[in-house]
Amino acid sequence: MSVPLEQIGRMATEIVRQFSRGLPVVGVTANEGSTDRVEVLIGLGGCHTGECRIMLNLPRTDTARFEAEFPDKLRVALQQHERGS
Repeated sequence: MSVPLEQIGRMATEIVRQFSRGLPVVGVTANEGSTDRVEVLIGLGGCHTGECRIMLNLPRTDTARFEAEFPDKLRVALQQHERGS
């Protein structure tokens, strides 16, 4: 059974706060065609082009797996964004 989207949103918000209080989770949605994946959208205010967003595709089959994978994927995405790639 998949973790409810509301719970994913709360977990994502808590994890993002560990990186920066200024990064909002602006959306959480089920991955099209799959009930075991979720897309988390994070806003990056003050970006070089206005407001950038990072979208991460993650598992939602259990909370432990989400909590293990999300911080690593977020860290990599933020580093890539800072480098402009």
